[in-house]
Amino acid sequence: MTEQEKLWAKRRVKAAKLSGPKPVELPSHSWRCQVMVDGRRISVVDDDPEVAHAKALAIKTGMLVSKDKEQKVTVDEAISRYIQAGEGALSPTTIRGYETMRKHRFPGLMRRDVHTITRLDVQRAVSDEAKKVSAKTIKNAYGLLTAVLKDYGVDVSGVKLPQRVKRQKQYLTVEEVVKLIDCAVGDPCELPIVMAVWLGMRRSEICGLYWDCVDFDGGKVEVRRAIDRKSTRLNSSHTDISRMPSSA
Repeated sequence: MTEQEKLWAKRRVKAAKLSGPKPVELPSHSWRCQVMVDGRRISVVDDDPEVAHAKALAIKTGMLVSKDKEQKVTVDEAISRYIQAGEGALSPTTIRGYETMRKHRFPGLMRRDVHTITRLDVQRAVSDEAKKVSAKTIKNAYGLLTAVLKDYGVDVSGVKLPQRVKRQKQYLTVEEVVKLIDCAVGDPCELPIVMAVWLGMRRSEICGLYWDCVDFDGGKVEVRRAIDRKSTRLNSSHTDISRMPSSA
């Protein structure tokens, strides 16, 4: 268990001992405590459940003015805070994906106050996005949006998402594979092409190969990392290079 995981565990123990409005742990590992004030649900979010609980009680008794009333929090700002809160737990790839969604998905919602967003607003935004991007992209962006809004006590679940269209995959024929390998002979990319064809390795996995990945005695290549243009991902799998034709 890492030090960060130990800290989260301690906070869960503290939260379990609190009475009254119960702090709820969020996916970002922050804590949300909700109270009703003048018929309106007020959410308090903090890294520490005891702090969130104390602030919520203070708001309910009038000793503290809710920040929700003092200042507007836009959807864009809320997503940025969500990403920052999860930087220690989220992978660089996930963070980049979230940032891309923040910049390019649901533009009509980004400047809106999170507390004014309704399920109908999100449904309209989803319908607009369906004209431009794939169903999978919309599903991922909607998942992020619902998680962020939930931190502020806003529930937009139940939105109808576009159905994913299953595309028929196309594969090279045997003749096309032979022609590809023949054309690659003598080219600097000959070996990567052969490995991709015969071993089924991804481009990022081939780019991540170093000599320490090759077991000459065992006739195997260990895929330890995958490298793309922006990141390095660590993996652990083995590929039997004996499947490659000896002429390659």
